[in-house]
Parts: sequence; C-alpha cells; structure tokens
Amino acid sequence: MGRHLAFENPLGSEIMSMSMGDQPRGDLNQYGEIRTVIRTLTATSYGWTRVYPFGDQKIGGDNVKKLAKARLEQLSRTEFHKVTGRPSVKKGKVLSGMSGPSFTIEGVDTEGSPYRVRAYLFRGKTQRTFEVVLRDYGAPAELDPEMAFVLASIREAGN
Repeated sequence: MGRHLAFENPLGSEIMSMSMGDQPRGDLNQYGEIRTVIRTLTATSYGWTRVYPFGDQKIGGDNVKKLAKARLEQLSRTEFHKVTGRPSVKKGKVLSGMSGPSFTIEGVDTEGSPYRVRAYLFRGKTQRTFEVVLRDYGAPAELDPEMAFVLASIREAGN
C-alpha cells in the first residue's frame, strides 16, 4: 500500500485490495451487503526531496503540515458539492501510534449523496511522508471492526 506501507487484512473480510506492490498508490475497497463499494482506503507517499504542486503552491514532500492543509483544500474543492461545517487540520495520534496532522470532511458529493473523507498524514523513517485517505460513500457510518483492524495495522514497511 502506498510506496512503503504495509497492512493486515482480516480473514473472511469484505475488504479487497485493488492495487498493491511497489506502486505509488495503494487502494482497498470495502463492500456492503449488495456488493457495492461503501468505503475506500487510498495511500499515497510524498518523497521528502520532491516538490509537489497544489494549485499555485509548491510544497515539499517533507512539509507534512502544509501538505495536510493543501490536501484538505483540494479534497474539499474537488470531491464535494457541499461541505458541512468548517473542517480543519488537527494534530495528534493518527494511525498505529504515529502522530501527524489529520482531518475529516463531511458533506455531499458531486452526485448529491452523503460523503465523508478522513485523511491521516505522517512522516516515515524512509524520507517519505505518507497520506492515508478513507472515503465513506452514502450515509457515513462509524468504522466497522474490519476497517478499524486494517487502519490499526497500517505501518511503514520493514518497521
């Protein structure tokens, strides 16, 4: 998952991997009762020595705070028709005891359905910043035990 992330998948799970290996993104889909995707998890990594364009900004891959703010703005603008409340970046424990910025955006997607995006960013030990994005489609429900297990198991590969 991502460029250097690993995770565990529960046995008998309704969570299926869509792309794995040495690719820059890794995706998991979680299916509901009628085999529709209810949740996706995507991982992306940013190299510390690279600069990434976000609109008129250029942000270094090592600047986790600015990356989080830029991604919050980008996802709010591109994936939502209407955002509920005022989402903001928060600092704290994100995944598996790692700390970094995170945010949650709730509202309505571009098709008019309830939609929620949760993002967690953290600096790795391999000169990469990792971003894990969890998208809930339809009426956003709380995490079920399977996805909570996957999130708790995410770690930098080799660590």
